Amino acid sequence: MRTVGTLYTDIDFQTRSCTPTRPHNGLLLSALWDAAFDRGLVTFEDNGTPRLSPALSEEGRAALQWKVPIKLTPLHRVYLGWHRQNAFGSESRLQEAAAVVER
Repeated sequence: MRTVGTLYTDIDFQTRSCTPTRPHNGLLLSALWDAAFDRGLVTFEDNGTPRLSPALSEEGRAALQWKVPIKLTPLHRVYLGWHRQNAFGSESRLQEAAAVVER
């Protein structure tokens, strides 16, 4: 069975190191969640619940339709710690997201 509309996104996108030997630097997300994650508008807590940026519009929040925590391994949590520190809500990522919305 083929899943439509999902992407496997790198958590630490600076290294782009999600490979068969480093699978925990990635998450299987829908295209909408992937775009928000890559732009620093959403990240995940260690318990798998999402944290939404204040910069994410109400419309964007409603579109994400989160229901249950995602399952994470200890190594996922390490990479997500990097994402929370370096990508989530960062000014450069928010400016990049705004530029995409304006296009």
